[in-house]
Amino acid sequence: MDVTGSSGVADVRDAVRRALAGKGFDQNTALRLRLVGQTSRTLSLEGVADATGAGSVEIKDDSLPLWNSGLESDRTLRGEFYRAIRPRLESAD
Repeated sequence: MDVTGSSGVADVRDAVRRALAGKGFDQNTALRLRLVGQTSRTLSLEGVADATGAGSVEIKDDSLPLWNSGLESDRTLRGEFYRAIRPRLESAD
């Protein structure tokens, strides 16, 4: 399941509910769910299994956080480093 653009566990739970709505999963269903895509931060998967309606759920999180998410306004050394190298990252060289 692609979770690109999700900013937190609530977005992931909602996406799972929408994707699995009407599938008829119940407590007798074993489900394997693989999350892919880019998110605004590292995801917490708390409560995602409950959103499936299945009895047994295995979740593999292969999603990746966006590398520059929020760094423009980050007031730490990491943000300062990003602002210093940003012109190089955006240049054609």
